[in-house]
Amino acid sequence: MDISEEQEKIDKLNQEILNAEKEIKAIERRKNRLILKRKTFEDSILQKQKRITLEKNAQLKNKFDDESFPWSKDLKQTAAQVFGIHEWKFSQIQVMNSILSKRDVFVIMPTGTYNKDKKKGTYSGGKSLCYQLTSLICPGLTVVISPLISLIQDQVFELTRLGINAKSLTSYNHPSENTEILGTLRKFAKSPESEPNPIKLLYLTPERLLKGKRVVSVFESLYAKNLINCFVIDECHCCSEYGHDFRPDYKKLGLLRILFQKVPIMALTATSTNNVKKSVIST
Repeated sequence: MDISEEQEKIDKLNQEILNAEKEIKAIERRKNRLILKRKTFEDSILQKQKRITLEKNAQLKNKFDDESFPWSKDLKQTAAQVFGIHEWKFSQIQVMNSILSKRDVFVIMPTGTYNKDKKKGTYSGGKSLCYQLTSLICPGLTVVISPLISLIQDQVFELTRLGINAKSLTSYNHPSENTEILGTLRKFAKSPESEPNPIKLLYLTPERLLKGKRVVSVFESLYAKNLINCFVIDECHCCSEYGHDFRPDYKKLGLLRILFQKVPIMALTATSTNNVKKSVIST
């Protein structure tokens, strides 16, 4: 084969390469059109899903905004008698109706403040009222998981001052006090009919819960008799690595959903981004 024949073959191959490149570009243009078309359908589905979610949320809000539930009268009376509160703020009534309906709830709400003069309205209720009040009209125990012992001590002190039997399981307690609390709850779980619940709210840190086999054992006994009202995860942004106070042990609280599947969970925080909210819920 002489040079001219080889050159002719090269020219022919070059033409085939050009044709292939044109075909590739045509395929690429078609691919881009298909991607754009697919995105149009995806956006349409996303908008419809958002609309459906908004409609469902509106329906739920309207449903749980109602004050004709079996417990509505008790909530009103107890709020007035114990906390000196006569009107709901923020979305408190929706949150309380949701948790009393055994639904999980994520709450973004300011913190309330206590008034030292009991005669002047004892409490400017915020997010904590949502579980403190519901705990008083339910027969079982409300478990509150809080990140700091100092916060736990403040809460227990103020609730005790209001005449509410709240206890804590912390390292600040004498070991005998923690043993007595667990023993009291175990007796209640064993004979709820003859042993009225002496403790309405129990506060502890996530570390105490996760590392305390006796604590989990008592909770399992209560759970078997449907005597846990709800688990409250206060400062729930600590569950998220996106949060400003991430706590590794908070991340493990998903164990509650595994061990106590029928107990509703109330997650509370004063501030939260969408990323934090998604992270907490997925935990």
